[in-house]
Amino acid sequence: MVRPILAAGLLILLASDPALAQRPSESAPDRAWWDTLAVGPATRRPWQRRSTLITVRDGVRLAADVYLPADRRPDERLPVLLEQTRYFRSYRRTNPELDARIGPPLGLIAFVEAGYGVVVVDVRGTGASFGSRLAEFSPAEIDDGWDVVTWIAEQPWSNGAIGSTGVSYPGTTAEFLGTLGHPAVKAVAPRFSLTDLYADVTHPGGIFLEPFFRTWETMVRHLDANEVTQAQRALTTGVRPAADGAEGERLLADAIRDHQANQYLFGQLADLRSRDHRMPNGWPIDTISPHVRYAAMRNGPAVYNWSGWVDGGFGYAAIKRFLTAPNPRSRLLLGPWNHGGAWVTEPGQPPYRSAFRQLEEMRRFFDLHLRPGTTAPGNEPPVRYFTTGENRWKTSTTWPPATRDTVLHAVGSRRLAAATPAAGMLAGFQVDTMLGTGGASRWNTILGGGAVQYAPLDSAGPGIIAFSSEPLPHPLTITGHPVVTIRGRYSDSDPTLFVYLEQVDSSGRSALITEGQLRLIHRRVSPAPRWHPVPAAYHSFLAADTIAVPIGEPVEAVIELLPVSHQVPAGNRLRLQVRGADRDHFLLPVRQWRATILGGTRVHLPIE
Repeated sequence: MVRPILAAGLLILLASDPALAQRPSESAPDRAWWDTLAVGPATRRPWQRRSTLITVRDGVRLAADVYLPADRRPDERLPVLLEQTRYFRSYRRTNPELDARIGPPLGLIAFVEAGYGVVVVDVRGTGASFGSRLAEFSPAEIDDGWDVVTWIAEQPWSNGAIGSTGVSYPGTTAEFLGTLGHPAVKAVAPRFSLTDLYADVTHPGGIFLEPFFRTWETMVRHLDANEVTQAQRALTTGVRPAADGAEGERLLADAIRDHQANQYLFGQLADLRSRDHRMPNGWPIDTISPHVRYAAMRNGPAVYNWSGWVDGGFGYAAIKRFLTAPNPRSRLLLGPWNHGGAWVTEPGQPPYRSAFRQLEEMRRFFDLHLRPGTTAPGNEPPVRYFTTGENRWKTSTTWPPATRDTVLHAVGSRRLAAATPAAGMLAGFQVDTMLGTGGASRWNTILGGGAVQYAPLDSAGPGIIAFSSEPLPHPLTITGHPVVTIRGRYSDSDPTLFVYLEQVDSSGRSALITEGQLRLIHRRVSPAPRWHPVPAAYHSFLAADTIAVPIGEPVEAVIELLPVSHQVPAGNRLRLQVRGADRDHFLLPVRQWRATILGGTRVHLPIE
């Protein structure tokens, strides 16, 4: 576990510096539709930083860094971007020269140079902020956002128009901020982040993402104690204090003492059988999940929902947020990206650096909503998505775009075919808990932002069932939400299924297109609530909807695969794999069991 923790910590540290962050490629096909690569030299304003403490309603003091143009006139009032993070708002570097020139996280200094104010805050119980936390995204932490925005709006350098953005955890704090109804918050851009904590990341398909949370908790415990690794000490001594000199050191020590009372997610999540099961702190998980807040909202800020196809479950999160956040000016952007968007993943190809200029695209969005009289384009299509294989950006007025439903059935001889099969046994397997999908998957990238690259999956092992189509006569573009229905019999009352949709070329080499999983006690399909208006099966994951699997009797389970847009080349076959475990990413079954796959198993493909 040491390597992922170190990698994530170094990513957080280095990504604060535009000079050290990963550079985009100029030739990658995901270059933005507006990007001609003929960008002239920009006017860059000098900037300055000061650290301060913001006192919120219950007396807790939050550490903040305020970045402003150094040449700001006394009467100049600026639009402001806010980022609230639990990963240190800034590090104190051991090199004074480097420390003096490094700005806020992930290159947001470009906004200061373009005439914005930027405020970065350590959320309560983290970094150099005081207080402690009963959980991530606690109600107290979310309400702090209101007080921070009010403080910003009252400052003499603020024009009262505030936006918020961030990647991953800070992306979720931006989403929460947008649900509060503060009149100063005009626009938010949650990037590569969750909206439904249970379904998107803690329990995708109802199965605990155990290795991720075990590792993530170890990392944040070290952060909350202001501990840095031996490798990091050459670069930093830890979080930046909220004041200079001896006073800053005293304040930091007092804040770190407060953090000793923090509670952490891993132990709270391990025994959750359903989304309404109460955690040890007494809350159901939806208490700390932003998606439930949309039911009470009538209006809100413009939201830029931004993610990638291989960004864990966060691409699906961006879709759900786009369809439920009540603002007609909101947008959806889905690229071929990993977590954070530095890398492009195209099925069957090695990952490569993205050419998409994220800072410029954020500027286009925030200029439109935070700068009065802006000339930024405001009439663009609300949905943009990238189709891998075809390698081009497309637009739509809705999600999903118009498609036709194509059904392929699993039939005898391990085939996928359009013809409806007869009932009966097709194949069987014994669960193999040694099976996994490797250390560079969509679920790995959410810890540290690494490139996603799946090795070809074995389809012939004893714990695997696979069904293949005939070679495709024409290219086939799958866009939207594939759904797989598995009919089977099981020797256990609580099995899990993992389903993979692949393309297989003429040489037999396979490449993953998308995947999904389901704990079968959650197989009941329920009417979709307002915050899940997508054309796929909705599983509530509520205790009242759980159904034990009757041993040896046929049951049907509908499994939604993660959304995708990909063109499968002509001559390739489609292959559907079914397994019972993914040891690399999900909690393993506690018992051995056997599955028999029956006729009626099928896959619904949305075809452009």
